[in-house]
Amino acid sequence: MQLNQPSQREYYFNNEVISRFELYNSLFLTLPFYKIKDTGNLLPLFFKSCEDGIKNHEEPKELIEKFFNKYVQDKDENSVVDLLFRFIQYIERQVVLFDAVEDASFTKLNISDEQSSLRALFLKANDDANLHAKIDRLVEEFSLRLVLTAHPTQFYPGPVLGIINDLTAAIKSNDISTINQLLQQLGKTPFFNKKSPTPVDEALSLAWYLENVFYFAAANIQTGLNQLLSEYHIDPKKVIELGFWPGGDRDGNPNVKAQTTLEVSRMLRQILFRCYYRDFRNIKRRITFRGVEASINLLQEVFYENAFNNTIEEKDISDYIIKNLNDIIDTLNKDHDGLFANVVQDLLRKVELYRCHFASLDIRQDSRVLRSVHQYCRSQKPINSLYSENYDDLSEDEKLKAISFRTAKIIYTDEQDNLIKDALQTISEIRDIQQKNGEEACHRFIISN
Repeated sequence: MQLNQPSQREYYFNNEVISRFELYNSLFLTLPFYKIKDTGNLLPLFFKSCEDGIKNHEEPKELIEKFFNKYVQDKDENSVVDLLFRFIQYIERQVVLFDAVEDASFTKLNISDEQSSLRALFLKANDDANLHAKIDRLVEEFSLRLVLTAHPTQFYPGPVLGIINDLTAAIKSNDISTINQLLQQLGKTPFFNKKSPTPVDEALSLAWYLENVFYFAAANIQTGLNQLLSEYHIDPKKVIELGFWPGGDRDGNPNVKAQTTLEVSRMLRQILFRCYYRDFRNIKRRITFRGVEASINLLQEVFYENAFNNTIEEKDISDYIIKNLNDIIDTLNKDHDGLFANVVQDLLRKVELYRCHFASLDIRQDSRVLRSVHQYCRSQKPINSLYSENYDDLSEDEKLKAISFRTAKIIYTDEQDNLIKDALQTISEIRDIQQKNGEEACHRFIISN
């Protein structure tokens, strides 16, 4: 009897994730750390004790005292706190291991359903003109925005992310020796910084996923879609967009300021060009032919300077990069039998997808703050002449009709409310960000509450 899809996935999950996690989890007990064997052996007992205590509606203090009276000899306060802290450390590292095992099993767990794929829909539409037209419209209208929101409590610090990455690769190849070394590294690596991260630090933590995951994944999805559409003579369409809240979300983090937004925008650009430069180095190693030297040298300088020179004047050069990459592809196809044209094409698709901004930096602020900003601006010259004195007494519909759009320079004093100053500075800087990185770099102002 054939298993249905949910049962298959459950089977794969149990075998590929649960079983492997339990196997590698046992390695923790062999690590040369302080009382780790005691911690690892007592933790399951503590879990069972907590489970039973919760069922019996026991208070947390009573539950912990009961556990220590039953299983632990040293019951003084320092020993209790020490063991509970070691439990937390142990669990944190178990979670990292589980994440790595799950990531390593991704391709086996996420079995694509060919019946529901876009290719299957196109095949069904071969003999159905109406369905084909409907699919064409859906492709034209469809777009997906993946937004990385600002929740720094969910982030692993940079060193831990690197360990997860390496641990995932080692688990894929069942390299026990490397896994054991990485678990030792994990045991010695702190999970928390000594001081609270700044908004820019938080943005940098989340940008790790942009650089190491989304840069490749989104481009691969877009490439597959472009290839499928070309088979059915449909023009390629940009489907995936990335959004980014850290550095722009004031409602979620009141420490975000106008300068923060500028710094994060610059950081996203620099990280993106670092990715471009990494890909371009591979191109440069492969394309050693005559006829492309000029474009290769130009792009070498562009990618390097924008990736590593902090003093470079930023401007939107995506069209310039695309032109030079297309020139290289044309020369390869014309004079060199298309050798390595696919490698250049891969970078070209990424530049078309991410341009100079990588992800759109979304600005987010509470509506009450923005109402105060609007009220302040209406009191300042020359805007005050555009609104009647009884504007605040009007209905919402009347207010909307009374609004007119003008460009004006607002002069504010140091005594002005900091939130109002920040909002006005940010609105002014949005134009600068767009001029440097393109309009998509910062084009959404989200109003919350």
